[in-house]
Amino acid sequence: MSLKKTVRGRCPDRLILGLFFLYGFHFAYAQETGLFRWSLDGDLRYRFESWDNANALSYGNPPEYGRPDDKILLQRIIAGTTINSGRHLTISAHVQDARAFGWSLANAREPYAFSVSPEGQPEAGYKMNPQEEFFEVHDLYITVGKFWQHLSVTAGRQKIALGDYRIFGPGTWGNTGRWSWDALRFTYSPERWSLNAWVGGTKIHDPVQTSFPFTHTEYLGGGIHSVISLLPRTKLDVMFAFKRQGSAPYIRDQDIKRNWTGLRFYQW
Repeated sequence: MSLKKTVRGRCPDRLILGLFFLYGFHFAYAQETGLFRWSLDGDLRYRFESWDNANALSYGNPPEYGRPDDKILLQRIIAGTTINSGRHLTISAHVQDARAFGWSLANAREPYAFSVSPEGQPEAGYKMNPQEEFFEVHDLYITVGKFWQHLSVTAGRQKIALGDYRIFGPGTWGNTGRWSWDALRFTYSPERWSLNAWVGGTKIHDPVQTSFPFTHTEYLGGGIHSVISLLPRTKLDVMFAFKRQGSAPYIRDQDIKRNWTGLRFYQW
């Protein structure tokens, strides 16, 4: 059974997404003590989009949901704290608020537009809204380093991006950020090679439901990614990943088995 929403509508004469501006900045205030360094930090981002004969769910006019000529101001605020104790301990805790002003597919107008659910029962599934989350846990993790000299362990909600985003990426172009992992991750980095391995789940994106780490996952899965230095400017990436159904309503009743493996040679 497919979990992907079908994009419907007549083939348009023109399909234009005009990105008029993107503005964002990072803010931080830090203090140090004898034992640790802590900061209040975050990001504020604004993006304006103008759509012609399309929206996030449909192309053509008329669309199945919303309007075909959306002009949207996207706002995303991330704020919280980061605590570091030398190179051995990092704690990060941030909340996120993502809103879409002027959007015809806003949750207030179309509450089930981004529901992944049984046919005809949108309230029986879960939501994957790409633009709106009104109060959400952006990250909440602890990293403990210097196990066995080169090993560190991270547990909690986190972004996982490896291989210059070509192999594993965070998917942050959408306003809510597509991929956030609630995972246990191991990183081993000696001099000539590195290894990342993790297992966990990816969170849903429901505008009005706050999901805490390791609850309401869309997929369960994990991966392994290793970088090996072959020559001074030549490297090899080795990867493996798997995906299974998560714990959110509807998807937990599916049977999903996906596996990937691959290699990448590159020079830098």
